[in-house]
Amino acid sequence: MFKLSAAAVTLATAGHVLAHGGVLSYSWGGQWYQGFKPYNSPTGQVTIQREWDTYDPIQDATASTIACNDDGTALPSGQQLTGTVAAGTAITAY
Repeated sequence: MFKLSAAAVTLATAGHVLAHGGVLSYSWGGQWYQGFKPYNSPTGQVTIQREWDTYDPIQDATASTIACNDDGTALPSGQQLTGTVAAGTAITAY
């Protein structure tokens, strides 16, 4: 009976589940790249990802933070990495 009740609750609430999160690292072609860690200071972070400030979901399409959940602040020179990805290469985000 418990299994049936648990399954019923799961199915009944499945459409109401919301999730959000962020990517903390990437890999392709045998290379690993750190993503941005929003709850650490941006000072000293070297990353291939744009800065973002929180895991909170963006719920307003007109929000100033719509671009990567950030106000547009750029990381200092030398902290923003770039990478070359050949066409067809699989990229894994963690």
